[in-house]
Amino acid sequence: MIEAVARFVIEVIFELIFYGIAYWTGWVLLMVLSAGQLRLGQYETWGQSALCFREIFSIWRDGKNGVRELKAEIVCAVGVIFWLMLIIGLAAYLFPAS
Repeated sequence: MIEAVARFVIEVIFELIFYGIAYWTGWVLLMVLSAGQLRLGQYETWGQSALCFREIFSIWRDGKNGVRELKAEIVCAVGVIFWLMLIIGLAAYLFPAS
């Protein structure tokens, strides 16, 4: 019982907060940098994205009407990289090396 509750809490924290914030940050960055020309995959939970292993090594997936779009995991990775660069930059600025 405790395992199930802990797993649920961890899943909610990871998926909704971390993955959600990273996805939306990546979405905004990619839309701004591509001037809205890049098609981005829609936000999915890990369970939904794990259902399709067909194109596991591709950054593209077939969206609606056969249009190629960037996978949601790649959009999320862009968001994570942005936040890591921001944190490292702030740390370097606030705590300069002697």
